Amino acid sequence: MENSLRNTPFFQELEAEHRKWLANFDSYYLSKWVDSLENDNEEAAFAEAGVRRLLQSYGVALKPNDRNGGPDYCCMKECRKFYVEVTCIKIETATAKTGIANDGTNEVMPFRSLNRAVCSKCSYKTEQCADLGAPVLLAIGTFHTGAGVLSFDERYTVGRLLTGDVVRTFPIDVWTGKQVGDDRCITKFNSAAFLRLDRSAEVELFRHTISGLLLCNLGLKIPTVSGVLHPNPNNGFDPAILPVVKFCQAVIDESAGSLRIEWPGEDGERKSVSLNNMPSP
Repeated sequence: MENSLRNTPFFQELEAEHRKWLANFDSYYLSKWVDSLENDNEEAAFAEAGVRRLLQSYGVALKPNDRNGGPDYCCMKECRKFYVEVTCIKIETATAKTGIANDGTNEVMPFRSLNRAVCSKCSYKTEQCADLGAPVLLAIGTFHTGAGVLSFDERYTVGRLLTGDVVRTFPIDVWTGKQVGDDRCITKFNSAAFLRLDRSAEVELFRHTISGLLLCNLGLKIPTVSGVLHPNPNNGFDPAILPVVKFCQAVIDESAGSLRIEWPGEDGERKSVSLNNMPSP
């Protein structure tokens, strides 16, 4: 318990609040959550509590839902139903994946994003989000503040969950050594959450049971959230249900062999922030 999150006032308050909320439902849910909290899964337990608090702050009505192995929460807003499954990238894991120490310093250093860890969580949770007849959002939280700030940044790393790792390239005349065409970005969709190349190098979509992602930096006093929508899920989620969350989406132009990532603009219009040409077979 020496390094337990439960030793800090913020988490003590969150624990008390979540216990009180769970007490309104079948005792199974409180017992299950306390068991997770007290048996070396406290970050995961607090992530559930933190996401519940966030959703309620967005005006979402929710109740526990995981008794039969389904997502953590069944949610309603404006008479529209959706589910949220919560998972956590632990502080220790985030440190190892990004190379960023969780020591509260503001030192600038090279870092690796959490995108591979996010994709791993998607893979692990795909089956759990199946056969529900309503959209399912996978909320991925971390209490590693620095890793969350840099990895869940809408301006750069979050969009890469749709494109994968992107490389900028340009055609060269082998005789003159000069560039003879425009720059373009190509990707093989490494570290992409919902797109990949099949054996014929054709782009295909997968993990259709997950309607979208909520990337939650829970280590901040005021948590931040970025969203990612699946391009073609089994059950589509309307981002207007959560207008405070900015969701990026992929626009695929198969005829042009291109993939455009769009974010909502300040005026409510979708605004493209990058254009990535998909690799030819």
